[in-house]
Amino acid sequence: MFAKSLAAAAIFGFSLVNAHMIMTNPVPYSKDSLNNSPILADGSDFPCKNPGYTVSTENHLTKGQPFNIEFQGSATHGGGSCQISITSDRAPTKDTKWSVIQSIEGGCMDESEGNSNQAGGAGMKAAFSPSITIPDDFEDGQYTLAWTWINRIGNREFYMNCAPVTLSGGSSAKRSEVATVEKRAGDYPDMFIANINGCKTKENYSPRFPNPGSNVESFNEAHLIGADEDVCDGGSSPTWGDAGFSDGTSSAEPTMEGDSSGASTTPTAPTDAAAPTDAAAPTDAAAPTDAAAPTDAAAPTDAAPTDAAPTEWAPTTVATTPAVSIGGAVAVPDFTGAPAAAQTTEPVAVVPTPSSTFQSVAAPTAAPTSSPSTGSTSTTGALSGSCTDEGSWNCIGGSSFQRCANGAWTPTQNMAGGTECTPGQNVNFAVKAVKINSRMQKEKRSRRRAHGHINIHS
Repeated sequence: MFAKSLAAAAIFGFSLVNAHMIMTNPVPYSKDSLNNSPILADGSDFPCKNPGYTVSTENHLTKGQPFNIEFQGSATHGGGSCQISITSDRAPTKDTKWSVIQSIEGGCMDESEGNSNQAGGAGMKAAFSPSITIPDDFEDGQYTLAWTWINRIGNREFYMNCAPVTLSGGSSAKRSEVATVEKRAGDYPDMFIANINGCKTKENYSPRFPNPGSNVESFNEAHLIGADEDVCDGGSSPTWGDAGFSDGTSSAEPTMEGDSSGASTTPTAPTDAAAPTDAAAPTDAAAPTDAAAPTDAAAPTDAAPTDAAPTEWAPTTVATTPAVSIGGAVAVPDFTGAPAAAQTTEPVAVVPTPSSTFQSVAAPTAAPTSSPSTGSTSTTGALSGSCTDEGSWNCIGGSSFQRCANGAWTPTQNMAGGTECTPGQNVNFAVKAVKINSRMQKEKRSRRRAHGHINIHS
């Protein structure tokens, strides 16, 4: 009897594993070799399950026009919460900056959020098929679209599939060559990451995203984690990813020496999708002289709360060539962009460019050698107009940044919450982590929800 029970349990478990959910439309990268399992618990195949990024089908989407994402499988795990994000990287790595365009809190992948999985198997077309609209804020060109899902019932898991997409139409339609392009503005939050980075979500509850963005749908309020509760259960803290901050209890300083091959790494810079707002920008944006603080920058006009003091993490100097973020950890996109691989009717293997190596190093002691901007400077340190030192960075008060790209300063973007840059202009970009307490996160989340577009479904 025991043997029969064990065999039945094994078969049942096998069927559930093989019934996991997988995205079918848009057609994902390397679809013939992609499996339906979640991201590995150690995060070593983040992002996108490291599929090799072979383009079997280029998915063409029209901005401003809704389309339905489709899935296959029946293991809905009682629902959960999911996000749709895009990036201009066509072979994303752990350093990729993601922009969330839609958040679904609760009801994903089962709007009724039952207590079990749906009937069927791995080959079953899922009933859940949300309608998504790509905003006009993104230029025409080639992107990667990602679906991420945190399940409500079962093991604490993080699912992610990615697909190559070409955006066109909308107010910025062009008939010229399609190239890899950057996001127009930094108005979209970073992807929320959990269950692979130290943050464990609460079982039997669908998480509320710390920064869901302005396009949010909420289902089954009774199954959502309380608005005043931490999204990370049991006091756990993310070691990297959205909402990340270090609690300073780690015995060793995390470092990352990642590449696009998907080797297991331990990233350095945690993040939150919200930018720090408690410290005003210094009035002098000179280069720092040590890893702690700039010596000639004017003191902030509004001191940060005492419970938001920097942690023990050292600043990290980041190379300027690739886009810089750790799964959305540090919001530093590569504004210069790189040409996309030419698409043909045959599968195209897109070779990722090596990601930057993250090492804990001291900030530069000398002023940068970059040429001064020829544009105007505002009282907060932001620059505008033309610039001569291509690729150089300008950190404004530690809370926002911009870059010299294509001969002009880009618009400023906020730093991810829990991180600060070192004020001033430099050829490298020094970032350090600071701790954000739960109260501040909840207050920011409440303000975002009060101003965002949130649909509540009972």
